[in-house]
Amino acid sequence: MGGYHAFPVPLGKARDLLVDAVRDMAIPSLHSPLSPPASRLSNVSEKAPCTTPAAESSSAHPRFVRIEVPVSDILDEESALLWLRGQPERLMPRLFFRVPERGLVMAGVGAAHCVGGAEELGASKEKLGLCGKDVPAAVTYYGGGRFDPQYPHPSAEWQGFGASYLVLPALELIRCTRHGDGPLDGSFLLALNLRFSNVQELQAGRTALLHLLRDVQVAATDGDDEGAGDALLPAPVSCEEPSQFDAWHEGVGKALAAMQAGEYRKVVLARAVHFTFPRKPRPLDLVLRLRGHYGYLFCLQLDADRAFLGCTPEQLFRVAGGAISTEALAGTRPRGQTPEEDEALAAELMASHKDRFENRVTAESIEDALRPLVQGGRVERFPAFVLRLQHVQHICHKITGRLRRRSGAASESDTQEDWRESPETCSSSSAFDFLAALHPTPAVAGEPRLTALQAIRQLEPFDRGFYAGPIGFLSRESAEFAVAIRSVLIVRERAHVFAGAGIVPGSTAEGEWAEIGAKMANFVRMFPRPSPPLRSLPNLATLWATLVVEELARNGVTHFVIAPGSRSTPLVTAAARHPDTTLMVHHDERGAGFYCLGYARARGRPAAVIVTSGTAVANLLPAAVEAATDRVPLLLLTADRPPEQRDCGANQTVAQPDMFLHFARWTKDVPCPTPEVLASSLLSDVDYAVSMARGADPGPVHLNFMLRENLAPEGGAVRDTAVPGLHSEWPDACLGGRRFAQWERSLQPYTCFPRLRPSCSLSPDLLAAIHDAQRGLLVIGRLPQRRDRAHVRWLAQGLRWPIFADMGSGLRCDPALKHLLVAPYESLLADPLISSALDPDVILQIGSPLVSKRLPKFMVASRAATLIHVVPSPARRDPELSATHHVCSDIPTFVHSLDASLDWERRRKPEASQAADGAGQSGLLPLLKTLAARIEHEIAEELGPEAGTLGPAGPGPLPSSPSALNPSPVPSSSPPSPAPTDSRLLNEPMTAHLVARLLPAGHGLFLSNSMPVRDMETFATLASTTAAPSAPAPLASVAMNRGASGIDGILSSAMGYAAGLGKPVTLLVGDMACLHDLNALHALSGASASASAPDTPVTVVLVNNGGGGIFSFLPIARHADVFSPYFDSPHDLHFGPITQAFGLPYHLCKSAGDLVAALHSCQAGGRSSLIEVVTDRAQNVRIHRQLGAQIRTTVHAGLSQLLRLDWIRTGPRTKPTLLLLHGFLGCKEDWTPLLWEAGGCASASNAGLSCSSSSPNTIVGVSGGSGARGLAMDYDCLAVDLPGHGTTAMHGAGVGCSAAYSMPVVAFSLIQLLDRLGIAQCAVMGYSLGGRLAMYLAQQYPQRISAMIIVSAHPGLRAEGERLDRREEDRRLGRRIEEAAHEGGEAWSAFLRWWYSKPLWGRLAERSPSYARMMRRRRAALARSEDPGGLSRAFAGMSLAQQPALWDFLRSGHVPTLIVYGANDVKYAGLGEELRASLVDGVGSSGGVTRTVVEVKRIDDAGHAVLVEKEMEMLRETTAFLRRHLEDAQERESGKGSAGGGSGASKSKGGPSASPASLAATSSSSSSLQAQSMRVASLQWTTCSVALKKPLVLSSGPPLTHRRVIILVLEAVSGSVGVGEASPLPGFSKESFLEAEKQVKKISVALRGRTLPKLGGSKGLAAWKNWLESDVSLLPSVRAGLEMALVHLLAQEYRMDIPGVLKAGYPAQLLHTGQVCLNGLVLRTSPSLPSVPPSSLMSPTPSLPSPASFTARMDTSTSSSSKIKVGGRPVKEDVVRVNNLTAELTFGHRLRLDANQAWSADEAVSFIRGLSHPEKIEYLEEPCKDPLCIPEVHKRTEQRLRFALDESLACPPLPYIELLSMEGLCALVLKPTVLGGLKQCLALHSLGLTKGLYSVVSSSFESSIGLAHLALLAAVLNSGTDTVRQIQTAGVHVLHGLSTYDVFVRSAEEWWGNGGGFSRLVASGSRSVLVDVVGCEELLDGFLKSIKHNDGRWKCENSIHTGVEKEEAIGPERAGREVCDGKRNDSP
Repeated sequence: MGGYHAFPVPLGKARDLLVDAVRDMAIPSLHSPLSPPASRLSNVSEKAPCTTPAAESSSAHPRFVRIEVPVSDILDEESALLWLRGQPERLMPRLFFRVPERGLVMAGVGAAHCVGGAEELGASKEKLGLCGKDVPAAVTYYGGGRFDPQYPHPSAEWQGFGASYLVLPALELIRCTRHGDGPLDGSFLLALNLRFSNVQELQAGRTALLHLLRDVQVAATDGDDEGAGDALLPAPVSCEEPSQFDAWHEGVGKALAAMQAGEYRKVVLARAVHFTFPRKPRPLDLVLRLRGHYGYLFCLQLDADRAFLGCTPEQLFRVAGGAISTEALAGTRPRGQTPEEDEALAAELMASHKDRFENRVTAESIEDALRPLVQGGRVERFPAFVLRLQHVQHICHKITGRLRRRSGAASESDTQEDWRESPETCSSSSAFDFLAALHPTPAVAGEPRLTALQAIRQLEPFDRGFYAGPIGFLSRESAEFAVAIRSVLIVRERAHVFAGAGIVPGSTAEGEWAEIGAKMANFVRMFPRPSPPLRSLPNLATLWATLVVEELARNGVTHFVIAPGSRSTPLVTAAARHPDTTLMVHHDERGAGFYCLGYARARGRPAAVIVTSGTAVANLLPAAVEAATDRVPLLLLTADRPPEQRDCGANQTVAQPDMFLHFARWTKDVPCPTPEVLASSLLSDVDYAVSMARGADPGPVHLNFMLRENLAPEGGAVRDTAVPGLHSEWPDACLGGRRFAQWERSLQPYTCFPRLRPSCSLSPDLLAAIHDAQRGLLVIGRLPQRRDRAHVRWLAQGLRWPIFADMGSGLRCDPALKHLLVAPYESLLADPLISSALDPDVILQIGSPLVSKRLPKFMVASRAATLIHVVPSPARRDPELSATHHVCSDIPTFVHSLDASLDWERRRKPEASQAADGAGQSGLLPLLKTLAARIEHEIAEELGPEAGTLGPAGPGPLPSSPSALNPSPVPSSSPPSPAPTDSRLLNEPMTAHLVARLLPAGHGLFLSNSMPVRDMETFATLASTTAAPSAPAPLASVAMNRGASGIDGILSSAMGYAAGLGKPVTLLVGDMACLHDLNALHALSGASASASAPDTPVTVVLVNNGGGGIFSFLPIARHADVFSPYFDSPHDLHFGPITQAFGLPYHLCKSAGDLVAALHSCQAGGRSSLIEVVTDRAQNVRIHRQLGAQIRTTVHAGLSQLLRLDWIRTGPRTKPTLLLLHGFLGCKEDWTPLLWEAGGCASASNAGLSCSSSSPNTIVGVSGGSGARGLAMDYDCLAVDLPGHGTTAMHGAGVGCSAAYSMPVVAFSLIQLLDRLGIAQCAVMGYSLGGRLAMYLAQQYPQRISAMIIVSAHPGLRAEGERLDRREEDRRLGRRIEEAAHEGGEAWSAFLRWWYSKPLWGRLAERSPSYARMMRRRRAALARSEDPGGLSRAFAGMSLAQQPALWDFLRSGHVPTLIVYGANDVKYAGLGEELRASLVDGVGSSGGVTRTVVEVKRIDDAGHAVLVEKEMEMLRETTAFLRRHLEDAQERESGKGSAGGGSGASKSKGGPSASPASLAATSSSSSSLQAQSMRVASLQWTTCSVALKKPLVLSSGPPLTHRRVIILVLEAVSGSVGVGEASPLPGFSKESFLEAEKQVKKISVALRGRTLPKLGGSKGLAAWKNWLESDVSLLPSVRAGLEMALVHLLAQEYRMDIPGVLKAGYPAQLLHTGQVCLNGLVLRTSPSLPSVPPSSLMSPTPSLPSPASFTARMDTSTSSSSKIKVGGRPVKEDVVRVNNLTAELTFGHRLRLDANQAWSADEAVSFIRGLSHPEKIEYLEEPCKDPLCIPEVHKRTEQRLRFALDESLACPPLPYIELLSMEGLCALVLKPTVLGGLKQCLALHSLGLTKGLYSVVSSSFESSIGLAHLALLAAVLNSGTDTVRQIQTAGVHVLHGLSTYDVFVRSAEEWWGNGGGFSRLVASGSRSVLVDVVGCEELLDGFLKSIKHNDGRWKCENSIHTGVEKEEAIGPERAGREVCDGKRNDSP
């Protein structure tokens, strides 16, 4: 708003921006060089020359400045014309141009420069100055010239126009059409132009522009809210024609005689008709009425007295892009009254020799004139066609050619850009050449030209002036002129109408006279016929009615609906005879009232309904009630009996005056017409009635007219009177005097009542709330007016808040707001999880009412501190009483007030940064948009049209398939289409969705109440919107009767809405509502409509479910005894016969294909029709609920993808699971002291290591270390990093969204994590924040929590006042947290010191020796945090202010609970004691033993940080409590014979709470396995060739284009299956692919029937050696693949997770994490690797080109370490390369260097000594050819770098225990494929831990199957050891080398149909690339499912697929198969 506007703004704001731009223009001094004035504003588009030379004289080359601002509230040609017409009369000239074929619309006011006068149009060429290269392309002159510049005696009427007139508008409103498909294409711009040649002109122009902008009116008028669309035109008082028919006949005869004499072949003679009006007509009123005609619409208004305007179909020429196009238009016939007659006339025209000759003469003359000006003289004429206009039709030829260049050779291949850049082909210059050559054309002059001109001068008795002259515009790049035929000149009170006809041999005077009359019809029919004088009216009743209708028309009320009756005769007669009224007849008064209601909804101004007396008036009550409650203007004109007939029993007389008393805004009982009452009182009453109907609170107004005879417009004796001799004559004295005479002479109302718009004074607290909102939400209710929608659109784009847009807003699917709209909010709010998680701080509601019931309830429950409700009425529109601020203002006023009051620049960051971090937008937006997209996709999948069925409506959403909701239907009895392709059975949600999806843009939609409006609100989504931002918005015109929300009058309302909208309307209605208004079908058929009411088609989509379907959703439906028939109103009615009886087209639809075809047919037919959709009411509720459940599942899946909780898991799976939740600022590592013995885990050096005696370098196992007494020894412990903490990462839309950090979402994510891990139930232990979350988790999911341990946690605030105070306190503290976390370093340390100095910590820093360790952990947690900005959002989202009070839940004892607090923590000690006092012992019992279910424990000498201060005591208390409540219960259950393990065990891997991930199992189940089930059934395998994205260059060997892998599937007799991958890497692996394949073939036979190894014991995986190698020594890659398949199989067999299998037999401290961090990878072929020019290596300080692109790539990858290859090139080059890279690295990013043993020791030393930033190098991998040189290099380089081993581990030069002891090492790079399997890597890792080395798992370019196994291995090696924890304490991740997933085109498992490979498990945190560990197991399990048939057979399908070649299908090996080149030579 105050800042950069990349989006359109309302006119008022656009004007303000232009004023600022003009004021900011830099004006040079008189003696300084003249430069283009520049504005300092960035929010306008400036088109100014870049450089110009100094100039002082006015004759210098002119300069132009053009400034543009896109506007939002000018949407079409009509609104642009209304804006122009609304300008003050002093602002002249005014110009209007429309070019229909290009969509150009321009309305201009003021003149920046004018050219004209006595000179011809061609003489203006040099004066314009358009041919300079610096002239902005958009600068355009508009105007025209005389038909005959040499006319000897120009008439006075044309004075001022001169021979030519061209003007550059100072201010123009133009529809942008030059941007192609750009964001502004099709939108309007407000642009100003400035032309100057010197400083003085610049200063004068700037001043003039400021005055113009000050005076210009910017209130855009829709025509739908001000009643100013078609203003009244005065009726002419006289009509003259200079030449009568006799003179015309004589002139035609002379012309024919001259042709016969050979003087010319054709001459065009014109007629002029002069109309005189009683007052000056406004020229733009005529233009407004012409806008429906085809052609160039133009108006040149010089001043208040003179204007030339018209609508011409004839193009003179168009020049653009090096081409010219023109047309020959000649030969005429009128249009027919019927389509058949029209076609016959067109055929007659094309067959007419005379007309074709006339057209041919015109075309040949044009071609002859063009040839000298086009390339090669080549002109192309296209075949003739008939151009149909509104009243006539012509023969037309299109003619084109290419421009000839003025210099240089012309080329056929010249592009439009070539011509644009060539100054010698300036379009404006070429335009003058074509004007001279083509004008006047034979079509308007004759042929030959000069002779015809002379004949015209002699034969026509008037001056043509600009008639038939060139009219158009020209700029530097294009020019276009039309021929100004069908035009009119207005001079003061006279209008001169012109038209002509071509005279050729065969013409007749009569025929041409008639032809001209038809051409003039455009204008003549616009002028109203004169009304009879008032004084001539026959009686007072007629006079009174005439005055009423006239005054209504002057107030803009011109639409009348008539319900026939006798007493209303005078009113009906007056309305029928008025020239400007439109009438519609509706025989049903109730329907007539609703018709007017619908009309007013569309137009914003009332229609008038006229009814007779009696019950006819009562029938208007329902419409009046609806209008009153929904604030819709409505005029009720009722006729009544005279007063003497009241209260005496007179027929058809009821008490009418007060019938609408409680609903009408004003009621007047108008007395009978009488001479004693002046007519002025009646006129004033009418004016006041209209003003009240359209006032600040619009609604119905009732005028009750008492009328006496004579009712008919007849004079003479009065009928039916008791007084004999009465006569109907009346004295004209009742008309009044001078005041009434003034009224008669004008077209203005008698009394004007200006519409008072509510003022808008915004309070400071309201402004502050909006300005400071972090989580704003914009709710948009009904916005019927386009002006309101434009302002709300502008406001929304400035606020950048998510939008909940009601269906009636017109913005539901607005393309310009697509990035903000949350269309399926109804479905979102239906999910309690989402509605409770969303926490807007400010809600701004604009417009009302709302269809949704959930949305108002959500706004009340949301606890938003500020809820602003903006409505234009002082009436309260707040049914939930939730608003904190009620703003009574119209919407434009509110928006402008808000814009003027807020500092938008301070609120938002510069636009450039917003795109990067979303600054300035609501924190709710990303999450809501992401979830909405998933819902929209789900809805489109279930309900959308299938591909190929969309037809003309455009492309649809993703194809859908039959489902439970969409079964195949019974064939329709009468399908609307012979072959509908979508056979899904229709249901009501699908019907609503399809109607919304297939509604053409620009069409209207009317919705019935009950189910249709609710279904549309729920299922009309953005997914069906494919329009560009500037395209017409779908569902922009939507209406419904939501005031009283009845179902009566719906069809009539829709008809009125269509009439008011002037566009086709689709009505979605239910069967009961249709029955209520069934007789409206008669009016819909058009049988009763009068000729004056245009027939706007209405397509009725009738949902017939056999009764009141909505009642099935209400509680009464459960009471069957009364539900039917008293509520559901069942019926078996079919609407086909009824519809056909009324003569309406009818379609019966049962399938989706039927409905799509029927909608297309009705939309194309142009007639009102009815589509009946038959649905099953009994199934409707089920379908709604099932679809709602599917949407909730989709939403929950979306949430799970946003939040990836990181975790560590350790301990025996046979024990109960304990979920550990840390406190605020903590991390999962906080639980380490309790997982093992307090003070840290057992030292890794205590882990015994055993080596094989046969091979000292083969590690066979690791024995357990010393016993630990921590929780991990007795429980399956799962410690989680909460959102915003540690390495838990928020992804995608979750980033920056506080709702994603709320307790409901976090609790849900924890439950999903338990599900994925197969944990059906667990105990939970939480500290502080984690404790509050634990209580909430147990309350929401009690069945999943077996026990709670709550440490230093608050049960919740109980008073709302406390919550408000806490929320404000949290807001301030949250800002401090955000600032400190963002700055990091010392700022973060200072915050931590301040935080932990608070009283609740009890002087922690002084008392606790663990304080320093905790502080290091806190600093490290932030340093390695994947979501550092999430700390403040987690603080807000899980704030105590947001947490519900859980006191009652704790006291209930539903879950065994231990409450722990520190005695020194005064606040929480008080809470604990309060809770203890409220408890009753013996609440629960278990196993016959009564126990205290809720225990409260005080820890002495401890503050809030009990876990830090009293680790051992906490461990004892925790262990004792869990033993009492979990283990004892488990043992008792086991004693009863219960199978299964602890609370963490799940019965089966596929149980109800389990995912495909492996689940924990019990020891009893493993011991009960039968020997047969532990045997191998088969080893099956296939080979695949996986394509690479580009050739892979390795350190040795040729580049690889494909990666060949062997997929192994190991199956046990029990049915358990595991998958692995053997993929030897060429150049690295010892074996070839062929050797590996041969070995796999051999062992596939040997393993069959072999007993599987058991888990457990001290040897662990060491026991696999004999199992795998009993028959053959396995190759490393084959061993790796087999071990992968084996661990996967054992995980299934033992129902464990794969990490659990890998850890079996290793120390308990070997835990695993939930996520694996990856390093970045830059391959040798990467274009981001900067190269070193050879010359730079010769300099003393060589340098590289900037590596910005490389560092940018690493930064965007978010990985905090990237691996770079060195070696293989000169050492100096590598030094320069690395130094340049490290210099550009951002903070926290490091490099891993890999030399691949490329250097000698001296070269390695030289390289290391040359490094300028060694601190940014994590390690150097394998630097030396001899790895034993590493200690020497380390010593010689003063220990500047650390080193890692890779290749040396595969071929060790020393025993491992010695190799790993070398000085300088820090890491081991483990490649299982090269090293020989997972077991070997685990052993090396364990050995490395004893030497202080950490392990990095690295891939050998495996496919996703191998990568998933490697990630699972990495998870085990990732944490839980002293070495790794020391790395994490330093704020560094352990990053693994698995980033090779991105090199494949498509992975093997994707090809098999697993829905995506390893890449879908990878997501970016803020610092690292993370892999979901559980997802890796799901990938492996899913792959196995995808390749197996339901009958257990393995799939043998396609052998070739995109990117993957399957060389062998899965299948058991059989004897006789041979191997040839790695491929099978027999078929699968």
